[in-house]
Amino acid sequence: MFSVLILTGVFQPFPGWSLDVELSPSPGLYPETTVDPPGGDYRPPVLARLETGREGRIHYTLDGTEPDGESPLYSSPLKFSEPVTLKFFAVDGLGNKGAVQTHRYSFINGVWRKYTRGVFLIPSVTDGKIFWMGSEDGLVFYSIGSGSRNFAGEGDGLLGSRINDLLLDEEDNLWVATELGLNVYRDKTGFSHLDRNAGLPAREVLSLGVDTDNSIWAGTKSGVVHIRDGAVVDLFTRKDGLADNSVLAITVDALGTKWFGTRKGLSRFTGTSWENFSE
Repeated sequence: MFSVLILTGVFQPFPGWSLDVELSPSPGLYPETTVDPPGGDYRPPVLARLETGREGRIHYTLDGTEPDGESPLYSSPLKFSEPVTLKFFAVDGLGNKGAVQTHRYSFINGVWRKYTRGVFLIPSVTDGKIFWMGSEDGLVFYSIGSGSRNFAGEGDGLLGSRINDLLLDEEDNLWVATELGLNVYRDKTGFSHLDRNAGLPAREVLSLGVDTDNSIWAGTKSGVVHIRDGAVVDLFTRKDGLADNSVLAITVDALGTKWFGTRKGLSRFTGTSWENFSE
């Protein structure tokens, strides 16, 4: 490690001679600092980790003001759940100060952010009276008439908290696919559940579809199941003709043909035959 003395002015080695001298330190002299992840739009919370390439200390601010030697010292990852402007710089053991960097973090949560505990709303369905919305932390009920809002999570009988898909059948029963299984909400009886003990091939349910006879199709990472009268009656996998076992989307057309979106292409099932489409 070395330091550079900066000289500016006029140097006269001999009478009558003059030489303008201006020495600048090498760009590599100053300590550099990195942040991971950099500023941008994220799902909360974010843990920002600061590192400097040489031994020293990092000063930072979170309110947009310029940091200085009196600003807080970085010692552990910074956790952000609200929009913040992070500014920081490093100082090495010789007192060399790096440039101040600015990173702005924001979170896209939509108008329901406060009510849904700061998480994204993912799927949604409505019966004209209730607007049902899934999030990564439970289920939101919004009454279209009164404007009242309610929330249901695992403590309210929901199996799982991350909502992957929602579906209303012809009897207005709400089917809720989560990371822990399949929920059925009936207005008068509350939640009932289907999991691996009830015949699901995998714990997590990824997608849902309703057939023309009001039976239900549920996609998992281990195939797609057919549910009738609340019970699993069939399981279809790659061995049966499905393009891939991970079923991410389901729809049934007016003719009763089943369409399954998988990780390796689209599968068409007529009830008796399969056809797959891919790139």
